[in-house]
Amino acid sequence: MLAARPQWYAVHTRSRHEKQVARLLEEKQLDAFLPLRKEVHRWKDRYKPVELPLFTGYVFVRLPLDVEQRLRVLRTFGVVRIVGFAQQDVSVPEAQIEMLRRLTASDAPLHRHRYLRAGQRVKVISGSLAGVDGILVRVTKTDRLVVSVPAIHRSVAVEISGYDVVPVG
Repeated sequence: MLAARPQWYAVHTRSRHEKQVARLLEEKQLDAFLPLRKEVHRWKDRYKPVELPLFTGYVFVRLPLDVEQRLRVLRTFGVVRIVGFAQQDVSVPEAQIEMLRRLTASDAPLHRHRYLRAGQRVKVISGSLAGVDGILVRVTKTDRLVVSVPAIHRSVAVEISGYDVVPVG
């Protein structure tokens, strides 16, 4: 019998357990991805750069979703559930994971953004983000590209002022 082809799934975690869940999944030899964003936090006596989850409460894991693999994920401390609808786990397309990897690897400032369903879809055609597509929005005179992950109803915005974009479709 052929093993199911591995796919990406969103895993819902306990509050503030994203980094621990990602580490534990990797210790179990599972391909985990936790997109992080950089932010500077201020304390009374200093400023310190910190890395925070891009999507609070979620980690992505790539696996063939059979009963054994599903249980390995669900038995991980801090995991609440694998995201799905109507008792069916929903996979996240590989292209969306790749876009998130490119966004988090770039030096462009990332901002959490509310999930959007409507708006003009655009694609970046030049620069380090060439090929990334999403929804163009304007926030206080700054153009941002919003990339959405429908499986978890979350979005991330990246400033794209100076990038060339074209409408998609």
